[in-house]
Amino acid sequence: MKKLRRFILTLGLFLSSAAALADPQVYKVQVDGLACPFCAYGIEKKLSAVPGVDKLETDIAAGTVAVDFGNHRIHKWRPVPDR
Repeated sequence: MKKLRRFILTLGLFLSSAAALADPQVYKVQVDGLACPFCAYGIEKKLSAVPGVDKLETDIAAGTVAVDFGNHRIHKWRPVPDR
């Protein structure tokens, strides 16, 4: 859970940069500890709840998650509260 929280915070900081307001992009993020389908499902579930996410692609072997926002613009980032 700590790694998931760190991943979401890192993604939030990344998306809050000026580049996030530019043309549509796919953000590819390295996730330490991504080792099983259950881990990938948890990450996909959390990220799919972020407004504007069009597509997610998880690569367990490479330990990466690609987040595609399509034509959506990211105006501001707010942390996802722990539940």
